[in-house]
Amino acid sequence: MLNLDPDQAQAAHAEADAASEPDETDIEILPGLENAWQCFIATFNQWRVISGMSGVYYQAIDASALQATMDMLGIAQELRPDLFWQVQICEGEARVWRNKQ
Repeated sequence: MLNLDPDQAQAAHAEADAASEPDETDIEILPGLENAWQCFIATFNQWRVISGMSGVYYQAIDASALQATMDMLGIAQELRPDLFWQVQICEGEARVWRNKQ
């Protein structure tokens, strides 16, 4: 006998099910785009920001920070041009979201 309380076991099972349900913010990365996503996430705090009387505007990810990130992640030189444009697509979508905040 395991000496388990059936009510506790059922509650633990319900918690585990709730934790495994997908969050609305979960996203799916298409095969082949993992490196672009890693670079984008790693540089998310490296945006050029313009501030003035009207507020703050997120302009773009700093290109030198993106290049340094690719270096640190060991991205091969021949993959970088395509990866750069893939990150640009992510950046364009994020710019809209960041500037709504």
